Amino acid sequence: MQAWIILCILFFASVSADATAVEEPCARNFEVGVADYAPVFMREKGKRLGIGLDISKELSRRTGCNYSVTEYTRPAALSRMRQGRMDLFLLAGSQHEFEGIGTFVVLSDAERSLTYLNSLNKSYLNIESFLADKKMRVGVMIGSHSTWTPEELAVLNAEGRAVGAPNPEGLFKMLKAGRVQAVLFPTATTLYYLNRLKMTSLVTRLPDTKTNSPVGYVYSQRRLTPKEVEMLTKHLEAMRVDGTLKRIFDHYYESNSPVLRIK
Repeated sequence: MQAWIILCILFFASVSADATAVEEPCARNFEVGVADYAPVFMREKGKRLGIGLDISKELSRRTGCNYSVTEYTRPAALSRMRQGRMDLFLLAGSQHEFEGIGTFVVLSDAERSLTYLNSLNKSYLNIESFLADKKMRVGVMIGSHSTWTPEELAVLNAEGRAVGAPNPEGLFKMLKAGRVQAVLFPTATTLYYLNRLKMTSLVTRLPDTKTNSPVGYVYSQRRLTPKEVEMLTKHLEAMRVDGTLKRIFDHYYESNSPVLRIK
């Protein structure tokens, strides 16, 4: 009987210790960078909002940790992560720029679309046929692949056909003004800017049925401990499974849009 009582005492002491450990406040402050363009980040009437902030707020609610969010251009985000001054970057449409300094984790497999001007009076069957037309200039986000593969972008750069802009809005404004003839970007973001800039009737959108453009986040290989990586992965996966991520995306993009498929 005595042995049984001792076992019970040890068991409840263990449970109590675990509960205390779980409830212990998180003292960690995560430095989070977000892409400085809508709908990832924007300001409306002095208020900051966007997909990146909503994800950060939800992570804070679930983990109890603090997430300090700052918007960055892609080159600035790369620089800060390379210097070890950023823990997490939301959102990235490609892993290529962050290779060697951060780990890219896919949140969704997004379709990409080539959008070109109707005034060209041309029709393209696919991305390859467009690339073969050496007279066509394209907008490419500075510091980013803009969903072009490294091989495709190498061709465009070698032929002097890539024209830089700091963000997606700049890309689509260049397209509207005729400074470039096409833009390649994730379909959901493309539709967002075509509507925002009232360009739908001016262009033809060619969805790419072959190559998906993954959208996700990047965490610092230098700053995050394995335990922190495990924690973030666990909670972001839970947000994917329980539909939280989809609700956040749908709030800013067209609801139930088939072009942004959360895994």
